[in-house]
Formats: sequence, C-alpha cells, structure tokens
Amino acid sequence: MESFAYFVITPNLRSLVDVIIRQTYGYNKKEDAISLGQFSRKTGMGTRNICRYIRQGIGAKIIKKNGKKYSFNKNYDEWTLPKRAVLPKQAIGTAQTGDKLLPKQADTKEKKETIQKKGAFSPKGKKDTSPKEDMNYNEHKHSDQYDPVIDEETGEATKPDNQKKPELSKKNFSLYCDFFKKLAEDIGVSAEVGGIKDYQAFVGARKIYTAKQVEELTRFFFTLTKAKDFPTITACFSNHTRTMWNTRESNFKKMNS
Repeated sequence: MESFAYFVITPNLRSLVDVIIRQTYGYNKKEDAISLGQFSRKTGMGTRNICRYIRQGIGAKIIKKNGKKYSFNKNYDEWTLPKRAVLPKQAIGTAQTGDKLLPKQADTKEKKETIQKKGAFSPKGKKDTSPKEDMNYNEHKHSDQYDPVIDEETGEATKPDNQKKPELSKKNFSLYCDFFKKLAEDIGVSAEVGGIKDYQAFVGARKIYTAKQVEELTRFFFTLTKAKDFPTITACFSNHTRTMWNTRESNFKKMNS
C-alpha cells in the first residue's frame, strides 16, 4: 500500500487501479473480468479514456491483463512509473530549521518550581503528601508543547489558559503547506493554501492521524479527480476524502492478510 506514495500516478489511472483492487481483493479474488461498462460506472470516465489508461497501466506494469480478466500487480519493483520527490524527513511531525532540529525548550521557572515541589520533604524527613499544583498538560500528555484553541466566533487560533502558544505547530503547518503545493504542482494545478480554515483542518487531522498517516492521506487525495477541481486542504481532510481513504486502507489490509 505504501508503495503508491513513491510513484507519480495520474488520477484517472489510479481510479482504474482502485476499481481493479476493489473487484479482486475486495471479493477475495486475484483477478476478475471487468467490463468497460463497469469501469465507466465506477469511475465516470468514457470508454475511450478507459481504454487509453488501461493500456497505460499495462505498459507501466501496474495492471495485468489475462484475456478479459484484470489484476493488480503487487510487485511494485516491476512498475515503470516515475517516482515522486521524497518529503523531507520530519517535515510534518517536527519543526525543522535547515538540517538541524529546533533546540529543546528550556524549563520555565514555573515548571522548575513544580518539579521541586514534587520532590519536597517535610521537616520530619517524610515525603510531603500535601496536594500540589498539577503541571499543565495538553491532550497528548506533553507539558512543553500545546495545541491551539480555535475561537469559534473569530476562527483564530488563541492561546489556551495558562499554556504556551504553540510555536512549533505553526511551523509544522507551514511545512505541510509547502508539501501540499508540491503535490498540486505534480498534477498540474496551483493550490492557494495557508488560510485559517486550512489551519483548522490541519490541526483537526493531526488530532486524529499520525504524521505518516497525514502524509499518506494527502498523497491519496491527489490521486482523486476532485483534487484538480478543489486543490484545498479542507477538501483533502473532508469527511468524504477520509472515508474513501479509510475504505482503501481496510481493503489493503485484507489484501495483505
């Protein structure tokens, strides 16, 4: 499944490949006789384009044809498709300056005092068990980095009470926007991203998915036809896109099990 992330596949070819995978591994079959009418109903393409992209897929060795039956070639080493540019390491998960990671944030005075309180002892030599002020943790259980709170009225990212403003999240979002624009250029479209709605969609996705899953979901989005019509981050993380991606992930797990 991850092999798709390393190759440039046109949206129309990818649609045909997804149909073949659904009609074969989705029904525990290795190959299936799929008519042009079935391809057309499931992809919305005309038969002329279907024939052209099937020939392209066979030539790229990602599609196999045996008589009237089609199958998906799992051996990606045989594929002759062009490879994508590799996303810089930790571009989404961690903020990065040049080739060096940002320095670890120094402990604040408030944090040091809290730590000292935890190890405090009473004059009699017994450990102090009196109630202590808890450190402020975000939902990911990290005390040195916090996710922003989105103001529902203004739509702006605000500083949570008694918490630091999430500088790293802003830089992660900027790196992700660059990555998004690069994928858009690969399919010949221009993406205008970076607005507050895009930021809200990105933060929401990062609360659900890991950095690797966000990258894979974004690459999947650009294999869809709607990516050319709506090259936006909000469309990328929409319920419809995530449902399609989750379904495909489930099919690949069945295929590899």
